[in-house]
Amino acid sequence: MPPVEILIEGLTQSCILMTMAFGMVLVYSILGILNWTHGWLYMLGAYVVFFATTAAGIPFPIGILLAGLAMAGIGILIKKFVIDHVGNELYVGVATLALIGVLEGAATLLFTADDRGLATILPGVLRMGVVAVSYQKMAVIGFTLVVMAVMYFVLNQTKVGLAIRALAQQPVAASLYGISTSRLSLIVMGIGCALAGMAGAIIAPLYSINPFIGMSPQIMALL
Repeated sequence: MPPVEILIEGLTQSCILMTMAFGMVLVYSILGILNWTHGWLYMLGAYVVFFATTAAGIPFPIGILLAGLAMAGIGILIKKFVIDHVGNELYVGVATLALIGVLEGAATLLFTADDRGLATILPGVLRMGVVAVSYQKMAVIGFTLVVMAVMYFVLNQTKVGLAIRALAQQPVAASLYGISTSRLSLIVMGIGCALAGMAGAIIAPLYSINPFIGMSPQIMALL
């Protein structure tokens, strides 16, 4: 593989991790929660888009959105029924670590441990001399740039984004100004987990999917 193609491969994987890590950092910076299940929501997002496109015949771009919505829902449930009832930051880490086994075990029971693969959505390559870059990898890079641009706009140009920033900087003052910290916390958790799900969904045509793919991106996102 020529050095430029190695660079493109590394850039593709970096973009996937960037999308996932952005969600993790958003949750941690606003809520002070290190969500250890983030990598396994990434794994479930890949399964959602796989079954949405293969079993239901849903177009791949809509499947990515469905994966994001599904993981946002799971993230909100985790926040509402697990994290909010634990309270202590250390115990939250232990609780979300325990959930890893639940999510991984459930995925294994439901989908088996076999590798699955989604057919390439954008076949073909762009050739530049001796370098060949697949359109699928270019789409991943483009998707990441769009996600980062959208998140920048949301956090800096919308009322919800300004409220999130206020909650991060001065949570007490934000509540005094009428910002519902509990509702905003659920929104932040949903957004962070949705990014993990979409990161997993975008890789489905490129790499194998199984219940154990969450560990590596989780570790890399923490670095």
